[in-house]
Amino acid sequence: MRIEANILAYDKIKLGGSTDGYNQMLIISDFYKGSKSIFVVLPTLYSAQKYYDVISQSVYDFDDVLFFPADELVSSEMISATGDFLFERINTLCSLVNEKKRIIITNFHGAIKYEMKKETWEKSSFKLEVDKEYDIKAVCESLLRIGYINAYTVTNTGEFSRRGSILDIFPLGYDKPVRIDFFDDQIETIKHFDSETQRSIVKLDYVNILPVSEFIYDDNELEIAKNKIYSFLDNYELSQIEDDMYKRDIESLTLHKNLGVLSRYLGLDPTLEQPQTVLDQMEKIISGMNYDAWGTDTIKKDIVAGNIHLGYMWTGDFLYYYSENAAN
Repeated sequence: MRIEANILAYDKIKLGGSTDGYNQMLIISDFYKGSKSIFVVLPTLYSAQKYYDVISQSVYDFDDVLFFPADELVSSEMISATGDFLFERINTLCSLVNEKKRIIITNFHGAIKYEMKKETWEKSSFKLEVDKEYDIKAVCESLLRIGYINAYTVTNTGEFSRRGSILDIFPLGYDKPVRIDFFDDQIETIKHFDSETQRSIVKLDYVNILPVSEFIYDDNELEIAKNKIYSFLDNYELSQIEDDMYKRDIESLTLHKNLGVLSRYLGLDPTLEQPQTVLDQMEKIISGMNYDAWGTDTIKKDIVAGNIHLGYMWTGDFLYYYSENAAN
């Protein structure tokens, strides 16, 4: 299409009078013409979901399109993250590690949501395969670090249980838990099993283990973060209610519990000068963004100004477009 070819020849445009269908066609065309990933930021979660549904069904490979949804209500910060949303975000963050070209679709709140740095995600997912050797104790320690809970019996996503040479895990993204049978350090079998009857169902060749929390840290990072919290609190005179709340939060952080409601502390990564977002997971994104939790006006201005090299932002009235694919 001639209009499409003319638009993609420029590295930055503002397009008025567009439609969702045309925007989606333009995004897909840009993706296949270029060599780099494209971020697409939509104004609402509903519109992001709609774009994801259409674009993921319109490309050759469904896995080329990733979804990064975030709840839009302030109250969502006070409850655990929605299960499906959590899986989508963690799957996206882990998938971006390999730097394969993708289309990443998110809403404004997803674009400004604090996340752990890319290096953390690189070492926070792993695969367990039949006939390969693993230290079962080290596997359990890794599971604890990425948010899994050591339970007596495994019934819910994010739980694991060890009984001698048998390790049960309910990984994120799986419909049923898996039972891993070790012989010494070698995995003999991996099977899905029914959590109610405990009977094995289907044999597997491998199982992919994703984190079940977006808040991942080791003991050293925890101590540095706690010191930053204490240093911050020293500047204020807290009420008894506030003091009790922070004490509960620090206890939860220490025990790696209830991390889904502690996302406000994600910006305390001791190895970073400023918090990171999903946009920082790609090298082409300018780092150093520091948006407050609800600074959508700020991120809109930076996207429009071209300070964030993300691809597309659709406000409902105008399509803002920056393409490194075209610029290069």
